Amino acid sequence: MTTIPVNFLVNHIGASQMMFYLIDQANEMNKQGSLNASLFYSELHRPCRQLELPAFLMMEAWAQPGVSIATSIPTTLSLLRFPGPNVRMFYVWDMSWLDNPKRYGHMTRLFRHPSLRIIARCHHHAQIISNNFNIEVQHIVENFQHQQLSEVIHYEYSLLKK
Repeated sequence: MTTIPVNFLVNHIGASQMMFYLIDQANEMNKQGSLNASLFYSELHRPCRQLELPAFLMMEAWAQPGVSIATSIPTTLSLLRFPGPNVRMFYVWDMSWLDNPKRYGHMTRLFRHPSLRIIARCHHHAQIISNNFNIEVQHIVENFQHQQLSEVIHYEYSLLKK
C-alpha cells in the first residue's frame, strides 16, 4: 500500500481549539501508517500539544505532493497558488468569513474554485456554505476526526487514478 503525504496548512501551531484537535488527530493519523501527515505554518508559535509529526514553514509547502488541506482563508489562498499538491482541500473550521459581507464576491470565487474540495466541520456549517455559495460541500468531518478524515483523503486520492 502506498503512503499518501498529507499536508495541513495552518496559520500557526499555537494554542487554539482547532490546533488542539488537529495536532491530536494528525498524530493519530500518522500512527495508522497509510498516511504521512505534516504541518505547515505561517507564523511561528510554541506548539500547543506534543508534535509527533513534522512541522515546517508555509513556504516549504508549495511543491509538496499528495493531499494538502488548508484550514483558513489565507492558507487556502496560498494553497491555490501552489503547483505541488495533487488534491487541494479546504477544511472549514469556523465561519469567521461571514463577518465581512463586502468580501462576498471574493469568498464566492474561493469556495467555488474548481480544484478545491470543501470539508465542513459539521452539518450546520455545510448547510451555511451550501446556502451562501450554492455549492455542494463534498465532505463533513467533525473536529479533524482522524478515521473520518483518513477515509476522505483515501477517497479523494483514489479519484486521481481514474
